[in-house]
Amino acid sequence: MVPTGLEERVRSLEETSQLMRNVPGRLDRIEARLDDVQGQILRSRQELTVVIHATADGVRGELRAEVRALIDDLRAEIRASEEETRRHMAVLLEHAVAQMHALFDASRRPPP
Repeated sequence: MVPTGLEERVRSLEETSQLMRNVPGRLDRIEARLDDVQGQILRSRQELTVVIHATADGVRGELRAEVRALIDDLRAEIRASEEETRRHMAVLLEHAVAQMHALFDASRRPPP
């Protein structure tokens, strides 16, 4: 029994030894794959950064255009409102002047 057990143990050790010989090669392949994945991640990160910046620049440009359009619209509305206010003030001024003339004329008449 000892020789058979010894033979099995030696065979098991030889198999383990053979498997252990393959470990460095397998580790090298795993390391190479990890390096490749790391490179892909870095490239993806760089590409994503470029896309994010381009998108942000585009959004900023669109916002600036929208704000500029709003400002132009508001200025146009303010100008229109100013014109309307001037016309209304002119009418009020004419009315006030007419009332002052009427009061002046009434004040020059002798009392009844």
